[in-house]
Amino acid sequence: MISRPIDILFILLWCCLCLFPDGQYSGHILSTSLLIHNIFYCYKCIINKNGELCILYLFMIMFSIPPFEYYVFKQSIIEYYFDAVSSEYIYAVTLQLFLFHIVFPLSLDFKHKQQLQLYKNNFIYVICLAITMYCIVASGSGGSIFSEGGYRGALESGSRDSLLAYGMIFLMLSMVSAHSRVKRNLVYVVSLIYIAKNLLYGGRIETMSLCIAIYSIRFQYIISLKRALLLAFLGFCFMTFWGIMRQSGNLEVGLTSEDLAENATANDVFYSSMRVYFLLDYGYLDFTDRLMSFLNFLLSAVMPVSSPLANLSTYMIDYYNCGGGGLISTYFYIWGGYLGIIFLALVLSKLYNLGNKNNSSFYMRFYVVLLLAMAPRWFAYYPIQIIKYCLYGVIIAYILNTISKKVYKNNTLCQGFFK
Repeated sequence: MISRPIDILFILLWCCLCLFPDGQYSGHILSTSLLIHNIFYCYKCIINKNGELCILYLFMIMFSIPPFEYYVFKQSIIEYYFDAVSSEYIYAVTLQLFLFHIVFPLSLDFKHKQQLQLYKNNFIYVICLAITMYCIVASGSGGSIFSEGGYRGALESGSRDSLLAYGMIFLMLSMVSAHSRVKRNLVYVVSLIYIAKNLLYGGRIETMSLCIAIYSIRFQYIISLKRALLLAFLGFCFMTFWGIMRQSGNLEVGLTSEDLAENATANDVFYSSMRVYFLLDYGYLDFTDRLMSFLNFLLSAVMPVSSPLANLSTYMIDYYNCGGGGLISTYFYIWGGYLGIIFLALVLSKLYNLGNKNNSSFYMRFYVVLLLAMAPRWFAYYPIQIIKYCLYGVIIAYILNTISKKVYKNNTLCQGFFK
C-alpha cells in the first residue's frame, strides 16, 4: 500500500512532528507540509484526468490554509471567539488533519474508470422530478435573506430545513433516468430553480453538493478538466461573495466588502475543530463520553437521538460558542485517537475504489457519487452524512427501481433498470 517514496517521506515527517511538537519551526513545517501534500495530490488528480477527485481535493485544500496563514504569515485563526484559541490546539488539529491526508491517498485509485450508467426509465424520471419540485416548493417556511435582513434573520424565521437537501437525491435520480436531451435540459432547469431557492434562503452547501453531483454524473465526461477547473474557481469566487453578502442580506455590502478574498468559512470550521479538541483537553469529554458520543453518532443515522453527545459540533455550544461544523479528522480523533483517523481514511478510500471499479454495480457507484457530492458536509461539518444521506440515497434508488421493475417490466417507457 505504501509504495511511493513521497508517501514514506510524509509518514516519517508526520511521526517526527508528532514526537517534537515544541520545536521552534514545527508549526511552520507542519502547516507547509500539509499544504504541499494536498497540492501534490490535487496535481496527481489532474495528471490522471480524474475530475471528481480533483474537485474533492480542491475543496479539502481550503482547510489547509488557516494553519498555514497562522504559522507563516502570523494571521489569527479567528477574531471573535477566544475560548479555544491557542497554538497548542492549532497544532493538534493540524496534526490530525495531516494524518488523514497522508493515509487517504495511500490505497486510492486515481485513475477514473467507472461512469454512472444512464437509463431509460420514465417512471423513475417523472416520479423523482415531481418529488424534487415538491421539496423545492415545500422547503423553507420563513423569509429569504433579503426579506429577513440576512442569514441569521432567515434562520430565526425558520427558513432552513432538510427537505431541500434530500430533494437532491431525487433530482440526481431523475438525471440518471433522463435518456434524451429534452429530459436532461428539464432536469437542468429544475436544478437552477433548486439552486436559486437554496441561495435565497441562506444556503450554500446544497448548491455546492448539487454542482458536484451534476459534474460527477454528466459533465466530467463532456467537458475538459481545464474548463471544469475554471468553472470551479468561478464558483468558489461566487460562493465566497455570497457568503459575505448573505450575512446582511445587502448586495452592496457584499460588493464593497474588503473581506471578499478571506477564507472565512475555513477559519470558522478550523476553530470549531479546535473547540471540540479543547473540550477533550479540559476534561469535558472523558472516555465514557467519547464512547457514548460515537454510539449515538451511529444511532442518529437511523433514528432521532436526544443525547447532546450525538453531535459534538453543538455539544456545550451554549458555554463555548462557535460558528458550527468541524473537521472530520478531529471528530474521529475524539472517538478513536489517531487510529480512528487512520481507519476513517482507509474506509473512505476503499469505498471510492469500490465505486470506481469497471464492474461496480449502479448502487455502489451511486453511493460514491453521493459521497463526493456530500463532501462539503461530511468533511467540514459533521460526518453523519457518510452513513445517513448516502445510504438513504441508495435505498431510495433501490425501492424506486424495484417498483418500476414490477409495474413496468414489459413497458417500452421503462427499458432500463438499475443493476
